[in-house]
Amino acid sequence: TDYSAWDLWTPSDDEADPWMGYMPNNPAFKAMEADIDKRHARQVAQRQTAYRKREEGNAAFKAGQYAEALKIYEAGLEADKRSIELHGNAAMAALKSGCFVQEP
Repeated sequence: TDYSAWDLWTPSDDEADPWMGYMPNNPAFKAMEADIDKRHARQVAQRQTAYRKREEGNAAFKAGQYAEALKIYEAGLEADKRSIELHGNAAMAALKSGCFVQEP
């Protein structure tokens, strides 16, 4: 590989690069960064809600209130559908309460 061209590089070569427009001082970059922060905050809030619902459902499950636990777990799944723990807990609560067919 011939690296001789590297010696001829100047900082102005990057000015033609379209990605250089997305630098931290660019308004488009700031808008993208704000959107990322907003989405992250929403995702964290959803996971926290799901965690609280899981804890609340666990308490109902331990008390033998399986139908109530199932409702709580399903409310948690509305907040975070990707929670494996909530899916497993909801399935166990459904089995314990005799709900073998889940309604759409």
